Amino acid sequence: MRILGLPIDFCSLFLGAMRARYLPYLGMSVAGILPRVILFTILGDRVYNLIPMKYVVAVGAAAVVVALIVWIVRYLLKSIKSEEDYGKPEYTPLCEEKRAVILDTDIGPDCDDAGALAILLGYIKKYDIELLGICNCTSNIYGNATIKAICEYYGLDEPAVACYKGEPILPDNSKYSKKITKKYCKYESSACAARDAKEFYAEALSKAADNSVTIITIGTFTNISEAICADSNLFNKKVNSIVSMAGEFPHGKEFNIKTDPISAANVLQKFRNVMVFSGHEVGKKILTGFEMECEDSPVYDCYKLHCEGDLPYLNPSYDLTAVQYAFEGNGEFYALSKPFDVTVDMNGEMSTKKNKYSHIHFILKKAEDEDIAAYLNGMLRKSRETEAAV
Repeated sequence: MRILGLPIDFCSLFLGAMRARYLPYLGMSVAGILPRVILFTILGDRVYNLIPMKYVVAVGAAAVVVALIVWIVRYLLKSIKSEEDYGKPEYTPLCEEKRAVILDTDIGPDCDDAGALAILLGYIKKYDIELLGICNCTSNIYGNATIKAICEYYGLDEPAVACYKGEPILPDNSKYSKKITKKYCKYESSACAARDAKEFYAEALSKAADNSVTIITIGTFTNISEAICADSNLFNKKVNSIVSMAGEFPHGKEFNIKTDPISAANVLQKFRNVMVFSGHEVGKKILTGFEMECEDSPVYDCYKLHCEGDLPYLNPSYDLTAVQYAFEGNGEFYALSKPFDVTVDMNGEMSTKKNKYSHIHFILKKAEDEDIAAYLNGMLRKSRETEAAV
């Protein structure tokens, strides 16, 4: 631009917009103006007779415009590509790197928690993953019994089950938990009993190796907020990653966040490692469940009692997508977003802002909803067939 004789102020503005540092700016400025100084020193005004400056300026100006357009197009293409590909190394799925798992669920208000627990138990067996325990983040004690009934059905006897013991949260808004308890649990009182989730997290993490645990949350952040507040150094030292069904991308209100926004905001502020969100928008059109009768299955009964009416009993797969991503990662169905800063206000509104230094990502869908649903339904069916064979 300096060669073309454009005003110094224009050149400075352009280079300033590029955030050029002083030395590169000085070098470009000198390199640009030096040829003109030499020519005018040797030839004086005769340079105008030798060089058609008006054409040079016109061509140069056009070149600047073309270069700017090319840069914008390349930037947009790169941005789109990076939305799909960025962050693959940031979260390593459990199928590629074995880590212990804790599931934290609000089982009860919706039936997809039951489906998510079912496929998690299938993944645990498939990839030989250690399940440290399952935490109920609600005050509904029948949720504890429902967890135990599902685990027993899929061959996991005496799972470590813990429960939130603080101020009541979602105490009794389930269409199925109490009925599942009465049908599948021989001793109701013992089935409903569970240890304090805060104590469970403290003990489980203290015994775990550093950077060896992935927590999958498919409910509120109540339990893990208490755990990270109790000992943030221990939590960050032991927990490699959190994969959560929560929030909405790029912004919005979602049940798991707005039910306990203070806990969500607390975890976002204090957790320093990788965090992946499967937002409300990911699973809402992925319908999974049961299209045929399935006798003596607590998972089937959860869907039947929650969905009501006649077959098929299908429900959005909010929680199943989080569990699937935790174990399988990107694969053919998903991609990982660029990193974002995420904030939650006291009304439960989630907001995001790109920040390349953050470790928080969102799941993006690459496949059609029907294809993901078919895959997840296949997993549910396979799990049921495996248990029937046993």
